[in-house]
Amino acid sequence: MKKVALLVYDDFSLREVADLMYLFRWSYEIQTVTFASSKKTIVSEEGIQVQPEKTFEEFHKEEYCCFIIPGGAELAYAFADEKLFQFLRSFKGEKDFPIGAICAGPLFLSMSGLLKGKKFINSMGDDFNARFHGVEYENIVYAPVVCDGNIITALGEAPRRFAIAMARACGFSCRDEAMKELSDDYCPEDFMYKRDKEDLLCLENEILPWFEAEYQRIKGQEE
Repeated sequence: MKKVALLVYDDFSLREVADLMYLFRWSYEIQTVTFASSKKTIVSEEGIQVQPEKTFEEFHKEEYCCFIIPGGAELAYAFADEKLFQFLRSFKGEKDFPIGAICAGPLFLSMSGLLKGKKFINSMGDDFNARFHGVEYENIVYAPVVCDGNIITALGEAPRRFAIAMARACGFSCRDEAMKELSDDYCPEDFMYKRDKEDLLCLENEILPWFEAEYQRIKGQEE
């Protein structure tokens, strides 16, 4: 089974890609592998320590369904990483492999030449985009998510829509309502999560016995 390849760097935003990782894991049984130029511990903008699993040299496109670039609060360290931009430039000319970037993430694509002639969005704001020579201002589309060929870009405020767009870019069927926030108009039955016959048998024969055994074991520690 192919996996999601996720770029991580100091001060990257974990929040922006959490929905995507959740959707791929629980809807398609696809896990995420983190990539960086080295395997030194990285700290996200939320303060979460992340140990990159692989370096760019270990990336093999055929093992992954997409490559994801999150935004971040501080880009100076990442922009100083020559190995990162060398790796990104290796995608030049790619037309089929899905590449997604969210919030400030599209700047990595702009600065490595991957957005040349592509419609896109970022979260840098119109004042920045109109003045910065690193982006093609005429190709900006101010929308939550913009898809142009194999490139998917999104605003930082649209992580759920970004996740859905990436799932579809990878060839998966995904409803617009996927991972939608709970409505204030609810009833208790909405949260009872009734199982079908097959899942109920699994609950009775496998899941519950395990939980009961763990309960008795942990309870016994009190005695």
